[in-house]
Amino acid sequence: MGAPFHSLAEAAAWYEAWLREAALPLWSTVGVDAATGAFQEKLTPDGAPLPAPRRARVQARQVWVFAAAADAGFGPAYRALAGRGLDAFEARYRRPDGLYVFSADEAGAVVDGTAALYEQAFALLALSAFGRRDAARATRDALQALRHPEGGWREVGGHPFQANAQMHLFEAALAWEMAGDPSWEAVADEIARLALTRFIDAEAGVLREFFDADWRALADDAGGLIEPGHQFEWAYLLDAWGLSRGEGRGARRRPAAL
Repeated sequence: MGAPFHSLAEAAAWYEAWLREAALPLWSTVGVDAATGAFQEKLTPDGAPLPAPRRARVQARQVWVFAAAADAGFGPAYRALAGRGLDAFEARYRRPDGLYVFSADEAGAVVDGTAALYEQAFALLALSAFGRRDAARATRDALQALRHPEGGWREVGGHPFQANAQMHLFEAALAWEMAGDPSWEAVADEIARLALTRFIDAEAGVLREFFDADWRALADDAGGLIEPGHQFEWAYLLDAWGLSRGEGRGARRRPAAL
């Protein structure tokens, strides 16, 4: 089936209508656990909650989405929903060391206590939507446990040296800068430098996904993987970073004169 639009303007209008009329109404009603304010992990095709472990990334992403929807003028009720969801997330997912567990069940009991970098990045993004600076800085400090001597942070699992988890941490650091906290500039700058010098294959003109401990692309199929969607995400974030720093290597547009 072909796309229901033929221009960028038509695409923007179609997706905004989908967001306003379908996605946000659905996930702000049956997508919310009314008893706790936490967000459902899955829905059936009929729109009923499907019991499943609730990942931290889903909780934090939904907080960010609903807060952003309110800020975009879609309705103040979405910010209240996001705030309640963030309170539930903080109460259920935050570990004593300041990091966040991977998943919890419907009652809030921890299912997987692993602190994955990907989850921390989205937690930090959600916290930025409500300016919870102390909590975010505590998590940033706790992330020292995942620091890598060659720069960046390690992810858990079979591919500890990967670009995507760094990209979401980059996104969170830039969000905190926009929220008025310049202490995040060092995190954003470090990840931008990794992207420009390690993640991006200058010869091929693409960004790689998986690396060895020296941030060299793996020699196997994983090292050759190119994710089209990630290219767009990195381009958007590096553009914002480059413009804010007057750094032409990151910005696709000409930086304004300082």
